[in-house]
Amino acid sequence: MERDIARLYRLLEHEEVYTTIADEKLLATLIAAGWFPFQEIVTDGFDRLTLAYRDNFDIDGREQALLDSFDEAQLTRVADRW
Repeated sequence: MERDIARLYRLLEHEEVYTTIADEKLLATLIAAGWFPFQEIVTDGFDRLTLAYRDNFDIDGREQALLDSFDEAQLTRVADRW
């Protein structure tokens, strides 16, 4: 039961990620735009970014807002992992 609850919680917590991965066209668009792998951006920014791509609205603004949300420490951590 604990595993089932944990799995359901994970699905709810990351619903937008799972929805995006299931949408082949949207996922291909995000990959083509250079947003994959996106584990570092799984935040509210990811939700806003995928909605922008899904709705084809204010993509540039949402991308810039997401990029601006990263500070030097976060960028260094991402670069070190890669």
